[in-house]
Amino acid sequence: MKVLVLTLCAAGALFAQANDARFEAGLQIGALDEREALGEKPLIAGGRAGVRVWRFVSAEAEINRFPIGGAISNFPATEFLFGARLAYNTGPFGLFATVRPGFLRFDDTSFKNPALGTLREIILGVGLAGYSRHHIFVRADFGDAIVDYANAGYGVRHQFRGTFGLGVWF
Repeated sequence: MKVLVLTLCAAGALFAQANDARFEAGLQIGALDEREALGEKPLIAGGRAGVRVWRFVSAEAEINRFPIGGAISNFPATEFLFGARLAYNTGPFGLFATVRPGFLRFDDTSFKNPALGTLREIILGVGLAGYSRHHIFVRADFGDAIVDYANAGYGVRHQFRGTFGLGVWF
């Protein structure tokens, strides 16, 4: 009986720590599956910042670079995303969906298809977040990166994209 009471008290204290984050900033690492269009699956890394504009809605901006970690890619690029996150937080946990349009800017390399350049992209995703009362959070995003490779002759491609991040919230 004592164990049950202690467990209920601990769970109540944990969930009483509601996330009232108005601003978040963090770093992430992940992967973008471009095998169907470009034959590569590079590791990506970057940063993200977001600000809550309404109870369930935040505006976010994200910049990523690939490849990372000394990896070699025939198609290195920088990814820029700007969009919205719709989130429901309960205690220290959050479940969210994202809609982030943006673009991929491919570097000039000797292997690059000259038509790649800058491509339009939109990411539709879902994720989970965990917030500590010490203003640190972890976040996992999974989504469909829809990239328009039409000017390179590949058409529109749906590519899996996943990231894991760590950051601070205020």
